[in-house]
This record gives sequence, structure tokens and C-alpha cells, in this order.
Amino acid sequence: MEQAHLQTPLGWITLHGSPRGLASLRCCAEPSERGLIPPSLARACEQVHEYFQGGRKWFDLPLDLQGTTFQKKVWEALLEIPFGATCSYGNSLRGWAIPGQCGQSLPPIPGTRFG
Repeated sequence: MEQAHLQTPLGWITLHGSPRGLASLRCCAEPSERGLIPPSLARACEQVHEYFQGGRKWFDLPLDLQGTTFQKKVWEALLEIPFGATCSYGNSLRGWAIPGQCGQSLPPIPGTRFG
């Protein structure tokens, strides 16, 4: 898994990915070594930068989602929520509850709020 570090208005973030796509984006402490941005993450870094500059409301990136079949199904459903929409997990995932699946990390969905 390759990684890249970016400084954003929210602080430092680390992007992880592969040639298949972006796998995760996480907040992090300032990295001691930043290194070069791998080609597989260059487009993702560019789009994150555009988002924080106010010029992007959605991302056009391949994703390399890594999780259970259930997690992937939930993440794909969450990606359908429009930019700026506010909804509850209960409304967006009604009928999806499976014991033992709560508390898992979700992929970032810019401009969307959950309550």
C-alpha cells in the first residue's frame, strides 16, 4: 500500500492507495518524512487540494475499498449521498443492521454530514 501526506486546513492527512485506487484518507500528525507523491495517489492528492480550495464538490477517483462484503456494500451506499446533504445513519442504512458490524471506520464522504 502506497501513501502520501498532505497538509490541509484541517491539519495533516495521509492517503493510502494502490494502483487500483484510493483505499483510505486519515488525519495524522505532521509526518517526519514526506517523500514524493506516488503516481497512484497523484490524482487523489490533486482532488483533495481542489476540494479544500473550494473548487470541487465531489471526487472522481477509483477506490480500492478493503473490508468485508457488508462494509463495502455500506460504503457504496454512502457514496450515493449528495454533496451538502444531511442524513442520519438510520435513514441512510435502514434495514442494513447486522450484529457485530457497528463501530467500523467509514470512507470519507466530503460535504456530507451524519448525525
